[in-house]
Amino acid sequence: MLGVSLLPLIALLVRGVGWGADSFAFYSVACGNTQYASNLSSNFFSGFLSLIGCNFVLTSFVQWFFYAIALFSLWEISKKVLGEHAWLLPVYVGTLTPLFFIEGLRFENDLFGWSLMLVALAVMYRGIQLKSPYRWLMLVLSSVIGLISYNAWSGSIILVPIAVILTDLKLRDKQIIIISLGIAFVLLNLGYILGSFNFDLATMVSEEIPLLGLVFILPILHYWNKIPQPFFIYGLGLLVLGCLKSKYMFLVTPFLVMALILKEKREGLWLKDLKIEPMLFVAIFSISFIIMPLNMYPTSSDIQEMELLISYYNDNNIPIYNDWGDGWTFIYLGYDTNYKSSPPQPDWNNLTPPFYVYTRQEIDCEKLNKNTYLCS
Repeated sequence: MLGVSLLPLIALLVRGVGWGADSFAFYSVACGNTQYASNLSSNFFSGFLSLIGCNFVLTSFVQWFFYAIALFSLWEISKKVLGEHAWLLPVYVGTLTPLFFIEGLRFENDLFGWSLMLVALAVMYRGIQLKSPYRWLMLVLSSVIGLISYNAWSGSIILVPIAVILTDLKLRDKQIIIISLGIAFVLLNLGYILGSFNFDLATMVSEEIPLLGLVFILPILHYWNKIPQPFFIYGLGLLVLGCLKSKYMFLVTPFLVMALILKEKREGLWLKDLKIEPMLFVAIFSISFIIMPLNMYPTSSDIQEMELLISYYNDNNIPIYNDWGDGWTFIYLGYDTNYKSSPPQPDWNNLTPPFYVYTRQEIDCEKLNKNTYLCS
């Protein structure tokens, strides 16, 4: 389990640079550019960034710590249905699909929010099992951690219904409460959910594309109808949410993996007459997860190209225009661009030359480097 938790950390240290477009916004604020703190989705989290500082190795270890405690919390929570096999859940979740691993690479408030909420739920579950006065202390501690989690990332509220599931209420009562909470969530976030059906390619963000997340869980998707009770209704709801908003698909993977583990231990996993050993895939995917990020954009060479372009700007005072998805990276590297956070792209054809362009598109200007152009 510890080894699986280390995979994102090893990948980041081998890469030598962070990953994720929004991660560089948080890196930038951590490095002292507090004027951009208001652009982040959590003012509370901005204060935490100043404590971490600008050391990439340190920030990577901080990410690992929260990712690790999240995986250990999954182990605790899953004991309710998996018993002695619960330790397999974080191992499989961290390797059999790339979704949790990818979340562990991102230096964003999301990681800190959902990981702390899982910790809060694990503390609560341990607390309700106690019969001593410490029970209420554990429940209070759980509530405090949960509030910190919500302030770090408001999306972590999606995990709160697990608290109901972990209680000793009757299954029917749990289902009624979960369905009621689900309806309330939909009504309160109807505009956000309906936004999933905006298919404007000019403004669409990859993590918001409906159904895209299914690609990453295809090997375990067919276990959706075997998600064990009392998690079935909730897990199914998360699957629907992940289909609408792909960024949330990682949250359903623990429940699909629960079903896989139960089938493995009861019947074994078979492909016709061939028995499947998940641990073999754990080993293979663990290695590939360390290698894969080496070529994930931006690589260290991409960062060096951006730094070189910024030096051109400093030498020649010719402005730079960039793809909006690279905006926070340029800000992190020291160039203040207006094209960040969200579309639209710069209109290359209606800008006053001369200007530099950093884009992964092909444009009709002099190409200076892999993604660098001079329009004169």
